[in-house]
Amino acid sequence: MKIIGLYANNVKKLRAVEIRPTSNMVRIAGLNGAGKTSVLDCIKWGFEGRSIQSVPIRKGEEKANIRIDLGADGVVSLTVERTFTEKDNYLTVRNPEGFAAKKPQKHLDDLIGLISLDPLLFMRQDAKKQ
Repeated sequence: MKIIGLYANNVKKLRAVEIRPTSNMVRIAGLNGAGKTSVLDCIKWGFEGRSIQSVPIRKGEEKANIRIDLGADGVVSLTVERTFTEKDNYLTVRNPEGFAAKKPQKHLDDLIGLISLDPLLFMRQDAKKQ
């Protein structure tokens, strides 16, 4: 499973962005202040709600949205949506068949744990577990 679509609006410096990768690598380039870091923050904040800066919403706007489509070969198998308001942020994780995670952050944490490597955890394990 990989990111097959990133859509965001009113996040940090971004008005709107849509990225639909066509290969295993996506180049994010631009002048200073163009929003490169904002795009990377969208990916991080979409998956992890713990380290979001105090003001993720673009100045002058009331809310911001991030949507990340996960899947393979252009077929969406899971959609992650995070909406920011002045008071809080809201997360939903759902699939095209109508499943909606009751504990969306835990669902994401479990999913990311299955497909990622924590190098510090790896180093602490004995040779057999590594």
